[in-house]
Order: sequence, then structure tokens, then C-alpha cells
Amino acid sequence: RDKIFGFFAAGTLSTSMFAEATRLYIPFNMELRDVRLAVQDTALGQAIIVDVNQYGRPIAAGTSLFVSADRPQINAGTDTGNSSTFAISTLYSGSYLGFDLDQIGTTSTGGNLTVTIIARSS
Repeated sequence: RDKIFGFFAAGTLSTSMFAEATRLYIPFNMELRDVRLAVQDTALGQAIIVDVNQYGRPIAAGTSLFVSADRPQINAGTDTGNSSTFAISTLYSGSYLGFDLDQIGTTSTGGNLTVTIIARSS
């Protein structure tokens, strides 16, 4: 069965939004299937790039689920994007998920981002 987790970053996007401070608890082992992105306000100038991290504890350094080239992104001028190529595809019971914005648009940063994580229970 697929499970869906979501994050939302309201307002104008910034790489200093502290989005990584919002973390979701993973209650049991799951297989990561897809990460999907959507914005209400499109970015211009360059893509929005998001990194999703798995944390061992609520207050700990995270490990990215992606290699740099495979991070999910929304191309400039569009409003959706996704990635299903993972460096780590197992979400471990008792871990936490968080995300950060690695890049935003330059002419217009973009706004109101939704990050949807789809996983399958093992």
C-alpha cells in the first residue's frame, strides 16, 4: 500500500526558509517511490531544486535521499516536477523526513511549494 506524506512552504520561496526544521516521523519501514513538487507561483530565471533528507532523530544531521543530479526540481516557468531516482530508497522506522530548498528562481523565486512523498509500506 502506498502512503503519502506532505510538506508545504507558504509564501515566497527562499533558501533560508528553515524548511528542514519541519520534520515528519516515519512509523515503520517503507520503500520510497516518488517525490513530487508543485508551486502555486512559478519561478523564473532558474529551477527550484529541493533536497529531501532522512534523519535518525528529530535533532540530528540528515542524509539526503538523492545524489545531487537526481534531486527533484521544478524547471523555471513551470509549476510541477518530480524525481524517482534515489540514492537511499528505504525509509526506516523511527526516522524523520525533512526537506530544504537548494535553489530557487532568480527573476522570480516562486511561491507556495508543496512537496509530496510517496512511499510503500514493506
